[in-house]
Amino acid sequence: MSGVIRWEDFPDAMRRGDGRGVRIAVLDSGIERLHPGFKGAHFDDDLCFATTGNGEAPNDAGGTDFFGHGTAVASVLLQTAPSVTIGSFRVLGGEAYGRDEIIRRAALEAIARGYHIIHCSFGASGSPFTVMSFKSWIDSAYLAGVHIVAACNNGGSSVRVWPAHFSSVVAVDSAAGVSSGHLQRRAGSLVEFAAPGGVRVHLPWKDKTMRTIAGTSFSAPVATGLMARILSIHPGIHPDQMKMILREIAEPAA
Repeated sequence: MSGVIRWEDFPDAMRRGDGRGVRIAVLDSGIERLHPGFKGAHFDDDLCFATTGNGEAPNDAGGTDFFGHGTAVASVLLQTAPSVTIGSFRVLGGEAYGRDEIIRRAALEAIARGYHIIHCSFGASGSPFTVMSFKSWIDSAYLAGVHIVAACNNGGSSVRVWPAHFSSVVAVDSAAGVSSGHLQRRAGSLVEFAAPGGVRVHLPWKDKTMRTIAGTSFSAPVATGLMARILSIHPGIHPDQMKMILREIAEPAA
């Protein structure tokens, strides 16, 4: 985005935008593309990062979700921004567990393929190896103008997990009191935003089933979808500009 930022333009963009033209890489357990809940959805890459080392190319994930988590995350994202294009980058296994190097490779692949947003509804503990491994692709995304959204720990925003606690990431907590389709801003925390997600909702899961579930994993895609709506009207916004915009349009914490 070039020119002067007019803050008054963005609430309207968030209302009018539907995510058209915005590509989102969902790093998760995969997405079950043939789930009945995805009729009319736009999908792109469907990749599996199940091995590490020696620069192997990612494999075709076959439209499967080993766990169900990624399918639910994608559903919330599409409810918020129905015209986005989603790429599935499977980095989590059957127990929703992933390795640092697999996540790094997938994120760099998403950057190379021109995705606008990388969505991470997971958090890793802060071992020195994890922090430095994650920092390498977080920095690459920032320099490429790629936005990153991450969920904070379900135990609360004070529990440090990555990528949420990197300052260039849009980190999201859950809050039951946030208006539907809106964000809440929280001063004094690296987890600066909260979105609806504290109340259990019925979402698509693996094997064409549904599951009633809650948590920050399903708050974060609300934020991603709202960002996609803004980008569909005002493309080219840099990650640091987007954070300023979200702070301006989010509701203050009670």
